[in-house]
Amino acid sequence: RVLTFFFFKQKTAYEISACLVGSEMCIRDRTYTEEMVALHFGQGWDICWHNNWKQREVLPTENQFLQMVSHKTGVLARMSTKLAGIVLNLDQQTIQKLSQFAETIGVAFQIQDDILNLEGEEYVATKGFYGEDIHEGKASLIVVHCLNNANNTDKERLYEILAMRTKDQNLINEAI
Repeated sequence: RVLTFFFFKQKTAYEISACLVGSEMCIRDRTYTEEMVALHFGQGWDICWHNNWKQREVLPTENQFLQMVSHKTGVLARMSTKLAGIVLNLDQQTIQKLSQFAETIGVAFQIQDDILNLEGEEYVATKGFYGEDIHEGKASLIVVHCLNNANNTDKERLYEILAMRTKDQNLINEAI
């Protein structure tokens, strides 16, 4: 309730008291707040892993990475679906099912984006090269999978290339 107050400073005393008894406005505000907290957790995990995995201190599992993507990318689709369901007065079970489906679409979108980054012609057209994520040293699901399953030689080489932040297409192709 305190978080809701801080996020929505324009509330009147009536609106705040209505929030205490479970009004639609309170449900929307609480949903927005909870989903934004989840989004920030996802972003925090991503930053932590991005800043530490190259030192080999923290390497997420594929399931942990997918959970982060769910919180970072999937939450946007999930939140908009939940809010639409609340406004439309849908029952809680329908809202839950639709929001889980929307979250899955958000995660699938991120995975597709990671794949296209490595082989999509549109990336070459806009960026001038494949593998921008490799160039930026990002830990995509594909990179996490490789680092968790590759032999030590390939793993070390991938770490080296990612740490270079190179635009050399030959090195990026080697990583891919």
